[in-house]
Amino acid sequence: MLRVSDIRNNKEAYLTGLTKRNFNQPELIDLILSLDDQRKLNQTEHDNNLAEINAKSKAIGALFQSGDHVAANVAKGSVATLKEHAKKQEEKKKSILIALEEALLSVPNIPFVRGRVMQIMK
Repeated sequence: MLRVSDIRNNKEAYLTGLTKRNFNQPELIDLILSLDDQRKLNQTEHDNNLAEINAKSKAIGALFQSGDHVAANVAKGSVATLKEHAKKQEEKKKSILIALEEALLSVPNIPFVRGRVMQIMK
């Protein structure tokens, strides 16, 4: 299977190599790059969400220790909302990864030229 980083770094070389294989779907390469961008953005948002959950969870413990049970319970409610959002992000991540893998599997390898893989690095 092709690597997204290679495609991203050498898009034109891949498109040239794939036309030699009679692969006439350059929009699939753009789709792969778009899905990878979505995957990265989703992962960043998910990581930030988990960091916020961890920070608020520590704060909840401190609030309970200090005796401020009302503020702690309010914070617990916001953490529950964040956890629900994290679950949705995880589901979205799975669907993006499935679509990305399907797209990558739809693209053939680039052709061999004179006994070696076509030069990708410029």
